[in-house]
Amino acid sequence: MDIEDHNPVGIVHVNISSLDFIDNIGSREVDNQNVDILVEAFKHGCFPDAVQNQIPAFIIPAELDRALQASQLTATDLQTSLLRKPYPILNLGQEKLYCLYGRHRLAAAVKERHYWWTIRILSFEPGNKLSI
Repeated sequence: MDIEDHNPVGIVHVNISSLDFIDNIGSREVDNQNVDILVEAFKHGCFPDAVQNQIPAFIIPAELDRALQASQLTATDLQTSLLRKPYPILNLGQEKLYCLYGRHRLAAAVKERHYWWTIRILSFEPGNKLSI
């Protein structure tokens, strides 16, 4: 199952501390030189909502249901976020969203004291093989 096979279920703002990376399917280590380049770019404007800056991330449906409940959001709120802003804030508590890429963007954001990012949520059933 390729990433292209997954349709987004919503676009949300998430605290960067709630994000993790799936190392075994393509994430790479942080290159500080790349981070510094992005820090300079962010000084001219950090736009996490821009489509090209949104980071796709996977969550298991049961975890998403718990996060929606904790955030007082509904599945309809998520569907609406695919069509227009403002994007809702998803509070994940102890749950994590698993990103495929975006380490450098997030490292630069934290360096610039941005602690929230715009995430394109993809639902993923455990047991399905994922490839990018």
